[in-house]
Amino acid sequence: MIDEASDAGGMSVRVFFSLACLMMASGVGVAALAAHAGAGRELATASSLLVANAPMLGAASIAFPSRYLRPVTGRLGWVVAFVGTVLFSADMMSRGLGYGAIFPDAAPIGGSMDILGWLVVALSVIFRRN
Repeated sequence: MIDEASDAGGMSVRVFFSLACLMMASGVGVAALAAHAGAGRELATASSLLVANAPMLGAASIAFPSRYLRPVTGRLGWVVAFVGTVLFSADMMSRGLGYGAIFPDAAPIGGSMDILGWLVVALSVIFRRN
């Protein structure tokens, strides 16, 4: 259970967790679109990344009030991973639906942000407060 009394940012836990749930719902919706619209590989790739990242983002957000993550770096890594996942997936969806790239190199930038964000989260666990 999330103990908001022990977390000065209890509201942020709810917001971050809700965003992770919305990401999962989006991933399932994109998977359905890929299956029924026959839009192909790009939509399946977007769905896979959304569905893979959402549970980890949810778990990380629940860990914010604990002593397992450094508060600032944990949240920073979470935001970078979230934005990177959304950017990568949005670019893949845009391509899959025939609109082309959002902007040049959007997918590689988003993917790199996703990787960097998870590395920051990992470092915030490794170098957590005692």
